[in-house]
Amino acid sequence: MHVALLGNCQVPLLAEALRRASPRLRVEAIREIHLLGPADEAGALARLAEAEVILCQRVTHQFTDARGIPGLSTTALARRFPGRVITFPNVYFGGYTPDVRHLLTDGLQPIGGPLGDYHVGQVLEAYRRGEPAAAASARLDGEELLAAAPDPFATALDQIRAREKDTDIVISDVIGRVMRNGRHFHTPNHPSNLLLLWLAMRLAQAARLEFDPAAAGPLPMALDQIDLPAYPAILRRYGMAPETERAYRGVSVIQAAAGRVRYGGAQTYTPAGLTEAFYRVYDALDALPPG
Repeated sequence: MHVALLGNCQVPLLAEALRRASPRLRVEAIREIHLLGPADEAGALARLAEAEVILCQRVTHQFTDARGIPGLSTTALARRFPGRVITFPNVYFGGYTPDVRHLLTDGLQPIGGPLGDYHVGQVLEAYRRGEPAAAASARLDGEELLAAAPDPFATALDQIRAREKDTDIVISDVIGRVMRNGRHFHTPNHPSNLLLLWLAMRLAQAARLEFDPAAAGPLPMALDQIDLPAYPAILRRYGMAPETERAYRGVSVIQAAAGRVRYGGAQTYTPAGLTEAFYRVYDALDALPPG
């Protein structure tokens, strides 16, 4: 049986888990949706047409329309391939770092920084207000976030449950069981391999595919190129052990100018070093977009 997957950066690891757990399947991961443009749409649709089962992450038509690939939204695929599409949510959980987000240009292109495409809301807003980097760094304990929103885990669970209502798969129950046992997200959009293995198993169950859990893992890599520690105040809020080291795994920034950022290799930052790196990037850009 030919199975095709379409979605974000979680899809390659989901496909690998399915290959390992179901060796008789032909499992194909289409290129990640955020890397596709108008010239790629016809080819992606042709590859999906060959599959007997299409596992599609929830992708809104607003996103695909903006990128010029309207035929790849979840609703468009379900209409084109009736009875073959199984949908699943983006496994996104902001409970550990609720203010981490993307900063997009008018063309919906992400602006980079020392954490790749991720920005820390408290640092960004402090910069906009003209506060020194040291003042922004002091906020990275997370106490101010908790004062504004005292139950970030509940908020994050509610958000993923809302996304699940439009899909065939539920994963929020697993997140709810493990979220206090340790940090299971490298970034809000990059779950641990444990959660990805759970999701792969549920996809197989929904599609009635064979799946050997013992063979699915361990996966050969993880979505940990960018890795953000949880805010200490949030760990205290839920009675969780502090992380042994408050290190932000990111990338070195070689140049930032005219809205573009050039990267070097991997780099680990302290809270103060991270804030200073963000300030250097923001200083070098022509203008920061709103939001």
